[in-house]
Amino acid sequence: MFRILSIPAVVVLTAALAVISCRPPVTAPLPASSGIPAGGVEQRVFSYVNASRASGGRKPLQRDALLDSLAMEHARDTMKLGKLGHAGMQRRMVRANQQIGASIFAENVHSVRPSADPARQLVQDWLASAVHRKNILAPAYNKTGVGVVADPAGTLWGVQVFAKAP
Repeated sequence: MFRILSIPAVVVLTAALAVISCRPPVTAPLPASSGIPAGGVEQRVFSYVNASRASGGRKPLQRDALLDSLAMEHARDTMKLGKLGHAGMQRRMVRANQQIGASIFAENVHSVRPSADPARQLVQDWLASAVHRKNILAPAYNKTGVGVVADPAGTLWGVQVFAKAP
C-alpha cells in the first residue's frame, strides 16, 4: 500500500537524503607507508587501493597484465599531452573487452609532484574525490591495472584502470 507524504515531510526527507548523499563514505585511513610492501610506485598504488577496499569490506582487486599495459599507455599519453583526461578510453575499453572479456571498465587519472610516497598521494587524492573513490571501492570490479610515469620535472602521472572480467 502506498502512503502519500505531506509536502513538509517530503521536504524534510529530501533535505535529509541530500545531506546523507553529500557525505563521503567512512573508510579507514590508508595504512602507514611502512605498512605497504616496498616496490615500484605501481605496486604501491595497487597495495594502497586494496588496503582501502579491505577497510570498506570489499574484495581485493587482481592485477592484470593487459590492464597494466593499457594504464601505462594512457599514463604516457597523458604525460605527453601535459593534461589529465580520458582521451582514448573507448579504445581501451574495447581492447579490454576483446582480450580479457571485460564487461565494465573505469579509470582514474591523476598527477602528483614528487614526494616521499607518491603512490600514497595518488591514492589519497583519488579517495578524496567522490567519482574516483567510487571506482576504487566499486564491488563490481575484480581486475585492475596501474601505470605511472615521471616527466622531466619529476611530476608523476598515474593511471589506474578497473574492470570486471572472468
